[in-house]
Amino acid sequence: MLRFPFCTLLLLLSGALHRCSAQATGPETVGGPFENREFFYYGMPAEIAATDTTAGWHSGGQRLVIRGRMLRPDGVTPAAGVVLYYYQTDATGVYPTHDLSDPRVARHGSLRGWVKSDKEGRYAIYTVRPAPYPGRDDPAHIHPALLEPGIEVPYYLDAFVFDDDSLLTTARRRGAENRGGSGVLRVKEVGDRQIAEHNIIVGLNIPGHPAEATRGPRSGPAIGEDLTSFTPYHVHGPDAGTRVCPVCKYGKYRGALLFAGAGADWSAIERWLAFLEGQAAQGAGALRVFLVDGDDSKLPRAERIRRLEEMATCLNLSNVALTLVPNLQDTASEVSALSLHSEARLTLLLYDNGKVIGNWVDPLPTPERFAEVDERLGGGAR
Repeated sequence: MLRFPFCTLLLLLSGALHRCSAQATGPETVGGPFENREFFYYGMPAEIAATDTTAGWHSGGQRLVIRGRMLRPDGVTPAAGVVLYYYQTDATGVYPTHDLSDPRVARHGSLRGWVKSDKEGRYAIYTVRPAPYPGRDDPAHIHPALLEPGIEVPYYLDAFVFDDDSLLTTARRRGAENRGGSGVLRVKEVGDRQIAEHNIIVGLNIPGHPAEATRGPRSGPAIGEDLTSFTPYHVHGPDAGTRVCPVCKYGKYRGALLFAGAGADWSAIERWLAFLEGQAAQGAGALRVFLVDGDDSKLPRAERIRRLEEMATCLNLSNVALTLVPNLQDTASEVSALSLHSEARLTLLLYDNGKVIGNWVDPLPTPERFAEVDERLGGGAR
C-alpha cells in the first residue's frame, strides 16, 4: 500500500488577487483567516434561492451566467443547501456603491448576492462580466465564499477568474490555492451572454475542513482542479514525432490521461488501453486518450519508444496517443507540475474542458472499475 504525505498548501496567487480575503482578522477556524468574514451575513436574505441576478445584468455590459453544481470531493455527490456569497467589480473595474443596501459593505459594492444550492447541488448567477481594477495587473475576478450546513463559519474560495483573460498568466494559474477547486471560468458565447459552466468541490483544499481530514491517497490534480500544461514526446498518434502539450491542444474535449510511473504493471496498462480505445471509439472523436510513459526503471529511451510502438500495433490503437517523458518528476517537459506521486505506478485522470473529473491511483483493470470510468465519462462521451 502506498504511503502519501500530507499535501501542503500551494502558494497564494501572486499579486493582490486574494489580499482582500487572506489577511488574518479572526481565530483560526475552518478555512483559516478570512478578512471581513462578517460581510457574508450583512444583507443576507432569510430565504435564498438557487438562482440570483445582480443589477449588473441590466447595466449594458457583457452579460455573464455562471452556473453549475456544488459537489462533494468525489465529484459526484451533490452538496445541497450550501450558501454561496459573491461580490465583484462592474464593467469598469470598480465596486459600485450606488443602490447600496447596507453602508457597512461599501468595500464589496452593490454587485453582490447569494445563492443556495438545491437538492442536486445546482446554482446559477446572472450578472455582468467584471473588468480588472484600473491601472493594475490583477486579472478580472469575482470573490466567492461558502457557508455549509454543519460548518459554523463561511470560508473563501479561489476567486473566479477568466481563462481568456491575458492577465491570467501561467504563474498565476500554477500559484492558485484551488480552494473549492479551480476558480478558472471558461466561457462560451451564447447570443448576448457568456456562459461559464462551473462546478464547486465543497471542502477541497480548505484548511480544517472535515473533507481534508478524510482525503485518501492523491496523485496529480484533484477532482475540480485544472490540468496544467506539459510537453511529452508523442510516439504514436496524430502528433507522432513531436512534443505537443495534450492539455493545450485537446483540453477543451473530454479525455483521459494514463500516467505510467516507475515499476508500472504493463500488462495492466495494456488492458486499460484496450478499454479506453473502445471508449474513444464510441465517443466518435469527442474523447481524447493519452498514455504518458514515465516508467524509467528498466529500459533506455530507445527501448521504451520501441515498446510503445509495438503496443500500438499489438492493440491496434487508432484512438489512443502514446507519449513519453523521462520520468513523472521531469521538469524539462513540465510533467512535474502535475504533482504525480513518485510511488504511484499508475495514475488515471479524466478531464472535461480542462478540469479533472476523475482521479484514481493504481486502479486495477477490473470490470467494476471500467464501469465506474464509463459512467464518469458518460458512456464514452457519447
